[in-house]
Amino acid sequence: MVAPIAGQIITILSRRAGDALLPVRSIPSQFRAMQNKKMPTERSYFVPLVMRPVSSYFGIKTADGGMGAPLKDAYMKQFASEVFQAASQRSVLIACYPSSDLSLNS
Repeated sequence: MVAPIAGQIITILSRRAGDALLPVRSIPSQFRAMQNKKMPTERSYFVPLVMRPVSSYFGIKTADGGMGAPLKDAYMKQFASEVFQAASQRSVLIACYPSSDLSLNS
């Protein structure tokens, strides 16, 4: 695959994965609003949504297959790793700077 095209696909998937992280900002207020202040025992609802763009692109668990289904064997692992890395970096930025006006569109 041509590197610029792969880079564009990864950028798009990373942006979509990062959009699923926006609810991270609400976790502290949700925790403060809890009555009995117990630590959470299950993951937040948005966690499975983070890698959904990758699974949709490659047609994982879909009947129609995704646009990238023919590329699945050759590129899925690389793309998933890079998207996960970008989403992880973005989640750290959101956690460290929850109310700032940082540009998180990278």
